[in-house]
Amino acid sequence: MGKPTRTLPWGADAVSLSQLGAAAVLELMNEESLSCADVVSTCMARIAMREPLVHAWEARTPAHVAMNLARIRDAERACAALRGPLHGLPVGIKDVIDTVDLPTQYGSLIYSGHRPNADARCVAILREAGAVVLGKTVTCEFANYSPSRTRNPRDLSRTPGGSSSGSAVAVADGHVPVALGTQTAGSVIRPAAFNGLIGFKPTYGAYDLKGVMPLAPSLDTLGFFARQIEDVQLIHTILDEGTCGQASVEYGGTAPRVGIVRTPWWNRGESHMHAAFDRTVELLRGAGAPVVDVNMPLDFAEVLTAHETIFCGEAARSFAHELQNYPDLIAWVMREKLLIPGSMVSDAQLAHAQEILVKWRSRLERVMSDIDVLLTPAAKGEAPEDLSSTGDPLFNRAWTALHVPCICYPVGTGPHGMPLAVQVVGRFGQDDALILRTMWMAARSSVPVAPAGRPRN
Repeated sequence: MGKPTRTLPWGADAVSLSQLGAAAVLELMNEESLSCADVVSTCMARIAMREPLVHAWEARTPAHVAMNLARIRDAERACAALRGPLHGLPVGIKDVIDTVDLPTQYGSLIYSGHRPNADARCVAILREAGAVVLGKTVTCEFANYSPSRTRNPRDLSRTPGGSSSGSAVAVADGHVPVALGTQTAGSVIRPAAFNGLIGFKPTYGAYDLKGVMPLAPSLDTLGFFARQIEDVQLIHTILDEGTCGQASVEYGGTAPRVGIVRTPWWNRGESHMHAAFDRTVELLRGAGAPVVDVNMPLDFAEVLTAHETIFCGEAARSFAHELQNYPDLIAWVMREKLLIPGSMVSDAQLAHAQEILVKWRSRLERVMSDIDVLLTPAAKGEAPEDLSSTGDPLFNRAWTALHVPCICYPVGTGPHGMPLAVQVVGRFGQDDALILRTMWMAARSSVPVAPAGRPRN
């Protein structure tokens, strides 16, 4: 017989699943210290308590269905028939990613009640690995900039970031250990920064996007949120399906060579972000990492211009049907600031913008020829106290446009007690090496923030 399982009540003196990463939860289940039923029921209790405040979920798996799946996972474990490395792990799915058993509404009134006829490939992969989907997390409309109803769990008056707002909050607030998001500008890294999480955006094309809503297809990238840095390697290995795994042999565990990139828009960051960033640099230098300043040329800013052209132009083409037939059901910001201007972008302008990015991808490879990773801020500063905005993706857009992998990790808090974060940028296609190097860096420079769940407002 296995060890008796124990539930984990929520309270100051109890072990709290909201503070555990995916690997830790899986280890407890593998040791039979916890059952999947324990984990799922505790997650659902946390959601029931916190959801009225933070609004992280668009649709949830019915409790009886989720518990039945959990009991099935426990029965499979008892028979030594584990489905995969995520056996029994609760996860959340951003509501621009198709699920066959739950609505996928893309954050849009146009698609209210829409039911796909199949899971997205990434969802199928997670289920095949044994994960239990607890629901669909709130997204900004069509994964764009229009704010969602989700609130930052550390301060309900502040934005959680976007567009993967619900996924970030579901992980930060202890609802699930891992949730999927997408990034076309800064929709994984920025909300991860604002919520004190680990955010991972892989190399463009690393994860299968079948069944994921296209926004700007030459930029769209699937990513995810986690609580602990070691969880990135676990989830990436499953979602990658071998695309970028060859890079792992290139890293031998030594201190990475770190290029410090303050970018031409450094001065638009907040002073406390500058201080936290400089402190991180000194911690890495003190730990033995070779650290050098990388001064990107001023014309690096043309990457942002090209990104904006492609974002608008491709989004207008992706949503031409919706704009023509349902203009009044599209939020003003998306309609007037993205789709209508994007419809005026010509094919020639799109092609020229793509040429600029191809040029800069080659230039970045040369810049990184004797550097392992780049370090740059993940956001301008703390999450803004402004629910009419999701914050500025200024420090994310270039790396998304250049298709390189990025990881965000927390480096403390600002003057209002909100998280601050840096992002580590890797070489194209070397996702595994980036993950291992970032684990080395985070172990020596990360300043984790206190768990969310006690907002001041």
